[in-house]
Amino acid sequence: LIELEWTPRFERQTVHDGDLILKGDDVLLIENSTYILNGVLLVRDRAKLILRNAELYVQEKTSWTPADLLPFFIHAMFNNSATLEAYNSSIYYPSSRLDVGFFQNSRALIESSDFTRTVIWGDEESTIKICNSNIRGLGIARDAQCEVIGSEVLSISGPFVRTLYLLGPERQNQFWGEGR
Repeated sequence: LIELEWTPRFERQTVHDGDLILKGDDVLLIENSTYILNGVLLVRDRAKLILRNAELYVQEKTSWTPADLLPFFIHAMFNNSATLEAYNSSIYYPSSRLDVGFFQNSRALIESSDFTRTVIWGDEESTIKICNSNIRGLGIARDAQCEVIGSEVLSISGPFVRTLYLLGPERQNQFWGEGR
């Protein structure tokens, strides 16, 4: 990707210096604003990160230990039963790509969002649903499940892509459920 000058989408901005760790029952809602993270992101236990009409800008490239199937480092990691929900939001990273990993029973719901500089990795028993969004890449392994509906994904990889479903809008609620 060509390096582009980044301009924040929102006047309202929050800057977080250092790693951002959400654990236990923590919930971080970023809404109608730009959140600038100078570190890496770890969401674990039952914690939840919600991006609603928001922008997450990850400035500094540091990394967590790689998972056993991935030959590179993860810049944002969701473990245990952690959740990412993104609605009409974006993640921006100044280099070519930001790797976001979902492990154990973690979940992601990405709707109407721009993740064109983000590669999503699903492993173990994670569940990922992407609707009407743009994603740079998607990797699925082991028992992870992923559903992509009305979205553009630049690349799909992984040793066990058998769990990837590309479905039309009429089946959206079969995967995630009616009451999200």
